[in-house]
Amino acid sequence: MSSKFADELHLSELAEELCVTPNYLSRLFRQETGRSFSDYLSDMRMEKAMELLKSSTLKIYQIGDAVGYPNPRYFSEWFHKQTGMSPGGLSQTPRHLTDGKRRMVKKVEEKIDLPR
Repeated sequence: MSSKFADELHLSELAEELCVTPNYLSRLFRQETGRSFSDYLSDMRMEKAMELLKSSTLKIYQIGDAVGYPNPRYFSEWFHKQTGMSPGGLSQTPRHLTDGKRRMVKKVEEKIDLPR
């Protein structure tokens, strides 16, 4: 999953590949990870998006595409829903962030329970 998180992943397709039912895979996934498949996938994408926003020179639409959201508007809406701020708020490099933005980034990172 970690190598294909940017692809269009569906629990039902994975279940078919593994020759199990989607319900069984979903239950097994939650038992092993403590999260639903979609929450886990979303967290993986968020972790990578935050990493790219803080450390790369890619445009926001390129980062969205790189983490599995090829529609820039949807990526921005998803990011805002997850963090409470726009992706542009994290796209600056840390040396250019004001103290207020640094505090906001820290709050966002603490708020999101990212997979380790």
